[in-house]
Amino acid sequence: LVLRAVADELRAALVGGRIQRVTQPEPCELRVVVRRASANSLLLLNCDPTWARAHLTNTRAPNPKDAHAFCMICRKYLEGGTIVAVAQRGFDRVLDIDVRGPGDVPVRLVGEFMGRRGNLILVEGGGTILDAAKRISRAVNRHRQISPGIEYVGPPEQTGRLDPLSSSDAEVATVLAEMPADPEAAASWLSTRFQGVS
Repeated sequence: LVLRAVADELRAALVGGRIQRVTQPEPCELRVVVRRASANSLLLLNCDPTWARAHLTNTRAPNPKDAHAFCMICRKYLEGGTIVAVAQRGFDRVLDIDVRGPGDVPVRLVGEFMGRRGNLILVEGGGTILDAAKRISRAVNRHRQISPGIEYVGPPEQTGRLDPLSSSDAEVATVLAEMPADPEAAASWLSTRFQGVS
């Protein structure tokens, strides 16, 4: 639910804006300066397991003396580009920022805010990973690798669960009628029936 609201806020503030600068003050954090309507906005994206988040900020952070490799790739493909879309993927903790990069090259900056599996990934228009804040080899995860040059595959979708924002009142009422009375059992039960509920 929080990411849905954040995506709406970022869409209103950033779509149509031009990316001026990309920095990476921490290994799991990107900061993107976006110029739109004669004003700058600073977007913070962080995939740290404890502090994962995406939001606008006014707080600047010092840059490391030597830029991280991921930052350099992001600068190459994002700086000078225009943000064309910001969207939450389904009702999951994944944020897609579509950019028309320099030379009209389409790229997508993906923020996956999923605890220890969180990541920031830059993907070219055709779906090939350009780089990521955290590279994941086959030795670490044999089901889903995150490395430059391979095709991006998103996290598994939440199948069999209702989206509480797009379902009808009748659909939600039918599911809720089956909810157990015990509070602990109800909490576990809700997380298996609705998307976006943990």
